[in-house]
Amino acid sequence: MLETRAARQQDRDEFYDLWKICFGDSKAFMDWFFSERFFPELSTCISIKGRIIASMQSYPLHIRIRETILPVLMVAGVCTHPEHRGLGYMRLMFESFMQQARGLGISVVVHTPAYTPTFFSIGQYPVTDTLYLSLKSSGGNMPEGVPVHSMHTGLAPLHTCYQLACAKYSGSVSRSIADFAYKLRDYASDGAGCLARIHDGAALGYCIYYEMGEELHVEECFALNDEALSQLLLAVAHRANGRSLSVKLPPDYNPVLEGAELIIKPQGAMGIADVSAALYKLLRDEAYVFELTDGAVKQNTGRFNGLGVASAKMPQFQLEAGRLAQFLSGYRSIEELAEQGHAKIFDYDAAKSLDAKFPKQTCFITDEY
Repeated sequence: MLETRAARQQDRDEFYDLWKICFGDSKAFMDWFFSERFFPELSTCISIKGRIIASMQSYPLHIRIRETILPVLMVAGVCTHPEHRGLGYMRLMFESFMQQARGLGISVVVHTPAYTPTFFSIGQYPVTDTLYLSLKSSGGNMPEGVPVHSMHTGLAPLHTCYQLACAKYSGSVSRSIADFAYKLRDYASDGAGCLARIHDGAALGYCIYYEMGEELHVEECFALNDEALSQLLLAVAHRANGRSLSVKLPPDYNPVLEGAELIIKPQGAMGIADVSAALYKLLRDEAYVFELTDGAVKQNTGRFNGLGVASAKMPQFQLEAGRLAQFLSGYRSIEELAEQGHAKIFDYDAAKSLDAKFPKQTCFITDEY
């Protein structure tokens, strides 16, 4: 018998084993993750005859959407056992999870899929971009003022740098210093290191990196100015010492590293668990009326004004709830969505007014879970 349900504490070992089969992460990381981040009440699974064959987890945090700090659930570890793939279990699990999130008072969920089109069928679309830098062979001299930095002490300057760097990005995680320290323990559990650009005791930038055999990968990198970014890139290139180098950066950075290739790709995705709550928190303007559809969360289908209240007025816009998430986050304008065939506009004056009041943002998230 197939059962879709919230997880229980006693499911931890089965979740662990399924994660290991599907993702192949190190034992050190998995032990840390399942010790520190397994929240059964925020996780969903599918079992057949009592055996868990699909699972997903989530973690509570806060993200910045435009000027609002919003509590969300960050989804991680969405997986199905190889013997049971292609049978629609991911969709079934997500539909259950979104109701679970809604019941907890969560309006939106976020995640960073390895391949974003995987989630289009459940109405969850990109809301952030990442700039990927790659260099096939790296080296050079180590610049001064970029020492290796502890992942366990002296975190206040790094946290301040993170706060200043992320303040301009819609979609970024709002980390308290406790959240920041927690995230760095996450990185350290899998052997990450840190380089920081320090000046007069202040961190002007930092990189969290992994040395992975023939590659050095920078998972998180922020800089407060171009000089700091340049020094950090020279430092990681030196540390790579002839190996390939890959770096994840915010999409508005302008990195200069000789021979490097740059490409911007969608990374973060968002799903709306409660469209009424999302509209009230992020738009709060009853002048606009949306006709929405949602194949994954039935309560999101209907006509709502910008306060999130059901409306009998004629809609000015028609679109999926997932496309509305792209607008609310600042990733796409209403007019862009219409041009791309993802929305219909019935009142173009209202569209221009809405886009002027809620303009596009630079959208970026560095966290994967």
